[in-house]
Amino acid sequence: MDQYKEKLKEIDLGFFHEFPMHCTKIEPGHQLEGYMDIDGRSLNVYGVAHGGVGFTFGDNLSGSLAYLDRPGVTVNAQVDYLYGILPGRIYGKASYLKKGKTLSTIAVHVSQNGQLCLHGTYTIKHLERPVIKEEEGQ
Repeated sequence: MDQYKEKLKEIDLGFFHEFPMHCTKIEPGHQLEGYMDIDGRSLNVYGVAHGGVGFTFGDNLSGSLAYLDRPGVTVNAQVDYLYGILPGRIYGKASYLKKGKTLSTIAVHVSQNGQLCLHGTYTIKHLERPVIKEEEGQ
């Protein structure tokens, strides 16, 4: 698993740092599991995590799973919010529904304290090359 965690460090930049995800299980081409800690910065006026936090966690899970095969970007997502996410740790699992040459569809489940909080389907467009390329000499 360590070699895959090293590969995921390649995309650990920018926006990814705002919502750090920790991988606990990696099966390239099949599934990826991880967790994220929710703190006060992520809460809305009702004391639960803003919906965008759960969405982003799902996007990071699905994008990371896809990246282990080929770089890609999310082109579509459908998310159902089932229960509010409270401060604390959330767990997620991403698994392929369809792995295609150009597009892949990945299912994501996010839970907290054994309760399913979010179910999402993310569509990833695979790219021929990475979007961010380091300039020579930097």
